Amino acid sequence: MGLPEKQFLPLDEVIARWKHWGSDHETLRNYAERDLLAFSVYFRDLGSHKSVRDEGNAQITHEVQVINFISPNHVDRRLFYLSAVDARRVLEAKNNEQVMVGVLYWTSERVKKQATGYRQGKYLSQSDLVVTREQCESFERAHHANGVTGLAKKVVFAISQPSQRKVLRFLGGAFVVVVAGVWAFFKWYRA
Repeated sequence: MGLPEKQFLPLDEVIARWKHWGSDHETLRNYAERDLLAFSVYFRDLGSHKSVRDEGNAQITHEVQVINFISPNHVDRRLFYLSAVDARRVLEAKNNEQVMVGVLYWTSERVKKQATGYRQGKYLSQSDLVVTREQCESFERAHHANGVTGLAKKVVFAISQPSQRKVLRFLGGAFVVVVAGVWAFFKWYRA
């Protein structure tokens, strides 16, 4: 059965998942610009925590104490969706840049009544972006990436990879041995 799959994937894993279709960072930026794929951000909530860092010959300790007053009907949300415009802006940012996003959404439909507005926006970089597994699978279904042509592209891509040649040689050798064995059995049985 295997382990449960992750709820969301970082951009590098999305690119690796779709690399046989020629996906890269520029492709994802184009999907965001055309609003074909909903990008998300996951905010960590460590609560009370402590960090220690060394500066020269001194150690600096930073402690954060958090007190939460939570109502009985509180829904804990850490995964939020970005609008297409904001996702494109974040994807266009350079490695050391962060983009301020003022509105995030609770659902992938990104409707106004399910949005959170921040007086002071959240600063996001490309490394903060993720894509939910549900969005990946929905995108693949919408663009027929899981059909016969999708499988054929995956096979062609796998065969063309240099790292797969050893496996292919082994499988080819095993196939020849099986065919030769079947042929010898057939000849023996007919004799």
